[in-house]
Amino acid sequence: MKIGEKIQQLRKANNLSQEQLAVQLEVSRQAVSRWELNESTPDTDKIILISRIFSVSTDHLLLENPEVSNAIETEGKLSNDLQRSKSMTLAALFISFLGLIISFYSESFYIEFGFIIGMSIQVGAIVFFEIMIQNIEPSIYHKTRKRFYLIDVWLFMFFPTALFASSVLRDIWDIFYWSYGFIPVYFVISTIIFIAIMKLYRLPRS
Repeated sequence: MKIGEKIQQLRKANNLSQEQLAVQLEVSRQAVSRWELNESTPDTDKIILISRIFSVSTDHLLLENPEVSNAIETEGKLSNDLQRSKSMTLAALFISFLGLIISFYSESFYIEFGFIIGMSIQVGAIVFFEIMIQNIEPSIYHKTRKRFYLIDVWLFMFFPTALFASSVLRDIWDIFYWSYGFIPVYFVISTIIFIAIMKLYRLPRS
């Protein structure tokens, strides 16, 4: 529907004659008639005034199909948010993986405080991720967080599990470590957290 047809529709719905509308707009009746026949288009100031008289948005007057335009705009935002969420997830996981490598390297070469640096980088990856995905569409936001944490739990929990196992096992740690490794403990703890995250994101949200 063109702007002229909309003006005519709004005028009739409000029981106004072309003359009465023309008086309110301070134009001639012929000008209103030409608008309604789509022979000419109101100036910008008149469009704003028409929108105020009939309590509609200027978009409603100017856009031939506001619903389609809004749908396109929404689809565009969703697409941008989706791309942004993927980029931020990959970047944060890369940082977390880098922290894990630094921890491995530090442990292998007995570098003092290297493990703390590696863990700090992994914590930083989580903070970075949470900051960067703010203000995206809610459904994408929740899916992105779920995907990130389901992957990151396997990167983040490796060395904390080693510390936990060595702390709990104490005297038998050396035997346990060399005979079986702490890998089973790592998998059990990480799997429990993994399942907890899955259940958390199945809960209904208000």
